[in-house]
Amino acid sequence: QIQAEGAGRWRLLGSVPLRELDRELELRLDERGEARTVAGLLVELAGDRVPTAGETFALPDGDSLEVVEASPRRVRVARLHRRKVP
Repeated sequence: QIQAEGAGRWRLLGSVPLRELDRELELRLDERGEARTVAGLLVELAGDRVPTAGETFALPDGDSLEVVEASPRRVRVARLHRRKVP
């Protein structure tokens, strides 16, 4: 569900719980809003709509989330770009 792609990049399934992502990569994403999954967070960041592939959203700490695969109803795959690798 969380796959390293190289220095500072991870491929994530949209269904990955934010708590799991936080534990594995030392993030604090589960403290934001009401989202519980990567896909839910991306929908929140996009203004309560399902974002399309290629859209990228900045996170408060300087990291970013990019939508890799999405259908009209859900985000399937995303990519996390870390500014600083822990």
